[in-house]
Amino acid sequence: ILFWIIITSLTACGKEDLGNTYVEGKDHQYMWKAFDSWGQSKAKGESGHFFRQGKYVYCLPDGVDALVPLCSKVDCMHTDETDDEKYVMCDAYFTGEGGWDGISYYDGYLYTLCSEFENEPCQRLYRIKEDGAGKELVYEWDGWTIEEWCIHRGEFFYVNHVYYENETEKGAVEELCVKKIPIEGFGTTVPELVYEGPED
Repeated sequence: ILFWIIITSLTACGKEDLGNTYVEGKDHQYMWKAFDSWGQSKAKGESGHFFRQGKYVYCLPDGVDALVPLCSKVDCMHTDETDDEKYVMCDAYFTGEGGWDGISYYDGYLYTLCSEFENEPCQRLYRIKEDGAGKELVYEWDGWTIEEWCIHRGEFFYVNHVYYENETEKGAVEELCVKKIPIEGFGTTVPELVYEGPED
């Protein structure tokens, strides 16, 4: 449903008219999404393919037959690190517990969502360059679950799923909606409601 909503909302995508054909580097790479997963585990960049496997991001550079952790640190041991305080410092390391975490490529950067549910739900969006440098936290959500997301023509679309405790026999009320926010507007722009589903 998320991708149908995105397609029908493209009439207000911004100043640049990109038409209705696929635009490399600007459109969501729908062809890399597995049918049995909310998140996308693979993305294609300018220098190769990138994979989200567990808590690490790997790169398969063009012309190379080996997966390498996406890390720019020359002295990093990556997945071979045994020190609990050091392995989380690897550029390729991204904590995460949800099948919707995924990875996406947009305009020179890889974006990955990281979910934690130890106490309250918390999800963080990171971005990193194709060479593993410049890892940065882009945005953080607290108190709800993003179950599907994608980046398409400068907008970060996501399904916002909230459970509200209720004292009635129903137990909880669900709120499900699709929102979008400019990829360069995180922290300064209020997400825009694109679609709101019925409550259960």
